[in-house]
Amino acid sequence: MDTIAIVGMGLIGGSIGMAVKNKGISKKVIGISRNIQNLEEAVKKEAIDEYTLDLIDGTKSADIVFICTPISTVVPTAKTIFSSVKDGCIITDVASSKADIVKELERCVPERIFFVGGHPMAGSERSGIKAATKYLLEGNNYVLTQTSYTNKSALQKLVSFIEKLDVNITIMTPEEHDFTVAAISHMPIAIAVSLVNTIVELKQNRDNCVKLASSGFRDTTRIASGNIQMGIDMFSTNKSAILEMLKNFKSELDLLESAIRNGDLKAMENLLKKAKEFRDSIYGS
Repeated sequence: MDTIAIVGMGLIGGSIGMAVKNKGISKKVIGISRNIQNLEEAVKKEAIDEYTLDLIDGTKSADIVFICTPISTVVPTAKTIFSSVKDGCIITDVASSKADIVKELERCVPERIFFVGGHPMAGSERSGIKAATKYLLEGNNYVLTQTSYTNKSALQKLVSFIEKLDVNITIMTPEEHDFTVAAISHMPIAIAVSLVNTIVELKQNRDNCVKLASSGFRDTTRIASGNIQMGIDMFSTNKSAILEMLKNFKSELDLLESAIRNGDLKAMENLLKKAKEFRDSIYGS
């Protein structure tokens, strides 16, 4: 690959750039951002070769453009560069909700270029270019979306490039993606936030809770320390799937509450055992 451009120099954009340069799979990596400090830091971290504040200028020669901006800005960013990128350019994104973005951009993308939705399933409660690492994506899943409008050749070219980052590529429809991440990414954030806020709103013993909180509380609530705007974007753009999953979660919580209230030890055991066995089947005991 001759040139890739990365729009947005945060955790994901920076980590993609660092991984690409570490693997040596593109001759040039161009960073584009409105924040000059982020771009200068990206150079120091060897995430990019050069940078610009100009979106049009920075993407015009790219073979692949990664849009690594907040979810709400992906569509307008892509539309801004539609007319200026070169023929055959593949534009992709990293947003954690896909259906609305893919539907809108595949509807209006010019025939001479291509759009393929993407989402690297990696992240951190930390944000920004300083948190970026060349190993963030390695060994993790990377979703690319496919619809009846997706250009198969462009999709395959993107697969061939991204798989060199040592990720596990999964191809699915935008709707399948959004329901899945609602369950295993967006809902956990909602639960972590609610758990922390439950402690915040305690009228008594809150200080003792803070004093005694240890690894269990820390590990369970880690993702509540994530980027606030990212959380807002997730909840607002994947609303229906998240609400469905929260409804399912409340049903499970009701079962546990009922078992506790009734002193039903067998029901408690069954619920705990079911959860342990399933989680252990994924991550090991």
